[in-house]
Amino acid sequence: MSAVSRKMTDRTLPDAPRRRAGRTRPLVGAVALAGLVVLGTIGIVVSGRPGPTDPRVVAVKDVATETISTSTSVDGSTPPATSPEPPPPLSPLDTLYGVLPPGYNSTVCSPSDDQSPQALATVDCRELDIPDGPTSARFSLFADVNALAGQFQDGVDATEVSQCPGSIDSPRSWHYEATPDFSAGSLLCGNRDSAAVLTWTKNDVLLLGSVQGPSLDNLYGWWLSLG
Repeated sequence: MSAVSRKMTDRTLPDAPRRRAGRTRPLVGAVALAGLVVLGTIGIVVSGRPGPTDPRVVAVKDVATETISTSTSVDGSTPPATSPEPPPPLSPLDTLYGVLPPGYNSTVCSPSDDQSPQALATVDCRELDIPDGPTSARFSLFADVNALAGQFQDGVDATEVSQCPGSIDSPRSWHYEATPDFSAGSLLCGNRDSAAVLTWTKNDVLLLGSVQGPSLDNLYGWWLSLG
């Protein structure tokens, strides 16, 4: 374990006393000996090897099983603690589960054996236990809006397109009431495999959802209830 010492200012040693004959020799020897002791002490400090009781010494304490040592600075303050490592990012599947509509989760949905092209993750979901809700659903997560829009268009091509309830043409964009000038995604109504189908995108979370049921009116009313 190393020790750190503060720099000391240079000192000018006094001229050595002149030697005199007779009785003064022991005094001169004592003075010279004292000077050597002083020089020896100075030499220790300058060379970076101060004694253990020197107040200018700052001790560094090694922390067991750690690669980083903690220390106390000269002014007595404690250095800031190191920041903890951020948690690992969520997997695409976990991210998808986090943006599903209410009622859909890992209990009623599972990873699809036939993942949508370009999707990061796809889940297929069984019927929700709610009146007039979808009988089946499929959700996919995408990496960017271009991949999301491309998959939505594939859904349009595979669907017998119709108007949405209320004589609303589809496919079309949709928006929230609070932001009428901002498109939140796209919406499609129609029929596929002899069942009503409603497909939509949610651009802010790169989600594509498609639900099926016996009635397009019920599917559209459920979709509006999502808010």
